[in-house]
Amino acid sequence: MYNVNEMVSVMGKKKKMPTTLGINLKTGVIMIAPERTSDGPTQEWTADKMTHYSREGKHVFMELVKPSKSVDFHAGAKDTAEEIVSALGELAGAVRAEGLREVIMAGTAGHGAGGHKTGQMLYDFEAQGDDEVSVSAGDEVVILDDTKSEEWWQVRRLKNGKEGVVPSSYVEVTGVVPSSAAAAPPSHTGTNAGRSTVEQNRLEEERLTKEAVKAAQLAEQQERGKRGSEVGPGMRLPDRNSSLLARDGSNNSGQQRSRRENGRAEGSSSSRSKPDPSKVRTWTDRTKSFSVEAQFLGLKDNKINLHKLNGVKIAVPIAKMSVEDLEYIERITGISLDEDKPLSAPS
Repeated sequence: MYNVNEMVSVMGKKKKMPTTLGINLKTGVIMIAPERTSDGPTQEWTADKMTHYSREGKHVFMELVKPSKSVDFHAGAKDTAEEIVSALGELAGAVRAEGLREVIMAGTAGHGAGGHKTGQMLYDFEAQGDDEVSVSAGDEVVILDDTKSEEWWQVRRLKNGKEGVVPSSYVEVTGVVPSSAAAAPPSHTGTNAGRSTVEQNRLEEERLTKEAVKAAQLAEQQERGKRGSEVGPGMRLPDRNSSLLARDGSNNSGQQRSRRENGRAEGSSSSRSKPDPSKVRTWTDRTKSFSVEAQFLGLKDNKINLHKLNGVKIAVPIAKMSVEDLEYIERITGISLDEDKPLSAPS
């Protein structure tokens, strides 16, 4: 139960109405009960009736159907708002978990129904050509074209609307959206500026709720030899002979990519280095559904750099790792990670 203030409009002005918000993770029920009976009756919705939730500062926004209700809760403190959104994320994740696999499979079926696949970046990628786009691990993207080249896909980064090609092996397909929804990047000007921020927050919260379901799939894809070699930062990228944006047939981009990659290969060792066995430990994600044996390399850009037994180096967002792992990092580095620890243990 959370004591919040529902922001309601009275004669054109926003006023606070004391309200109790109940979120029952076991039964999947959301309850909204005004403290004063004169303000209205207590209402309940099952989790599948929640179509949207997001947070901005101390405010939590929710959209509910059957009956329809749009609410703006003032939680009183940012920590409380974060805790509420975290609970709503668990609730929404539990509802979507069963159908998520079907959504993913529908997305991999292509664009036959007039839609575009959506995806999530597994690794950071820095653009080195004019037709490429820089992305970060965890970024949500719309896959605009995956037919002209098996190894390079054209995508739009939802975070900033920029388009370009990225290695297809860096992308995990997560679903499919109608073509109209992927037609243009969100507006960041005028009255839509605030709305795009809410949308970005909603996408981020939804991504976090999917982690428990997708952890096993992610582990499998990280280890796959799908295209003849492992993928990820540090691995050799495919030649750009079939660049999506090359129109003159000269394959200049592919040749430049080959020269860049050949230069890297000549200056690097033919075999990957292995981690120090004495420093290898088991790392576990916050949901306890995925673990990896690796050596801790350090912290950079809010990510934990790890060196796996097979020689692959990965960067995992701090927020994904278990509390035990964060405490281990605090002990050996002396850096406080309290801000990244959950307010309560996940249900």
